[in-house]
Amino acid sequence: MIVFNCSFAVRQLRLLRQGLHATRRAAYADGTHKNHLTQWRAFLLFCAYFQLTPIPASLDTLSLFCQFLSRSMIPATVRNYLSGVKLLHLLAGQDITLFKSYELTLILKGLERLAKHVPSRAPPVTPDILIKLVSLVDLTNPVDVTYMSAFLCTFFLLARVSNIVPRTSASFDLSIHLCRGDIVSTSTGLVVLFKHTKTIQFGQRRLLLPLLRMSHSPLCPVQMYELMCSLTPATPESPAFLLPSKSGRVVPVTKSQYVVFFRHMLCRASILDYQSFRGHSFRRGAASWAFRLGVLGEIIQVYGDWASDAYKSYLEMSMSAKLQLAYRMRHALY
Repeated sequence: MIVFNCSFAVRQLRLLRQGLHATRRAAYADGTHKNHLTQWRAFLLFCAYFQLTPIPASLDTLSLFCQFLSRSMIPATVRNYLSGVKLLHLLAGQDITLFKSYELTLILKGLERLAKHVPSRAPPVTPDILIKLVSLVDLTNPVDVTYMSAFLCTFFLLARVSNIVPRTSASFDLSIHLCRGDIVSTSTGLVVLFKHTKTIQFGQRRLLLPLLRMSHSPLCPVQMYELMCSLTPATPESPAFLLPSKSGRVVPVTKSQYVVFFRHMLCRASILDYQSFRGHSFRRGAASWAFRLGVLGEIIQVYGDWASDAYKSYLEMSMSAKLQLAYRMRHALY
C-alpha cells in the first residue's frame, strides 16, 4: 500500500511539473515566444562565433552585440534583441544590472543618431481605394466575395488582420480566432465579437463592435458578408472567412493569403506602389478617415482596441486639416 501511494505521488508530481512548464510557456503569446527564440539564437551564435561568454554576459559583449546587429537592423530592432537577451539572463537567474548601465544607454542612443532611420509606414487604405476594389469583384465567385468581405470587415472594424484571419490554417483556434458564430445579425446590421486580441490576451474582457448596413453604398460590409455566407455556408464553429479547396472542403483564409490577394487586387485596380500596402493599411486608413470625419480620438482608441495613445501614430493628417490650423492662426492676427 505504501509503495502504491509513493508511485501515485511520483506520477502526480510529474504531472504537476508538466503543468508548471505549460503555465510558464503560456505567459507569452506564440508570436512573442518565437521572437524570443530568434533573439536568443542570434545572441548565442554571435557569442559562439566570437568566442565570448554568453551567460553571464559582460558589458563589452552586450555592447559588441548591439554594434553587430546595427549593421543590418534598425535601432528599435536592436533594442528588442537586447531585451530578449535580458530576458534570457532573467530566466537563467542572472543579475541584469548591466542592462541598465549608462554605457549601454549611450551606445543605443548613438546608434539612433547614426542611423537616422525614418520608419517605413504602410500607405493607408481609403474608401476610394475600396470602391475600386469592389468594382473588380465577381459577386458570383466565392473567393472574390470572401476576400472582399474580409477587407471590408477589417476596415470598418478598425481591426488588426490577425483578429480577422488566423496566421495559418493549422493555427486556427475556436477560443481565439473569429468564427461565424461570433458575427450575429441584428436589425441594423451585424455585431462582431472579438474574444482575443493584442490587448485581450487572457480573456479578461470581450470586444463587441457594430457593423451597420449601408444599403446605398457598394462598400456595405453587411451585404458583402451575407453574400459570402450564402455562397460559402458554414457552421458557427467554423472560421469566419473560408475558401473552397481542391479537395472540395473549405479552409480558412490565412494572413499571408489575405495580404497577397489584397495586393493582387490593388495591382488590378492600377494602384501605384501596390506592393508597399500591408495588412495595417486598413487599420491606419480607417483610423485616419474616422478622424477626418470628426470622430473623437477616445472613441477611435476604444473602437480600434488600442491600449494607449499609440493610435495617434496611425492617423494620417491631411493637408486640408493642417491648413485649417494655419488659417486660424493667420486669422487671429488680422
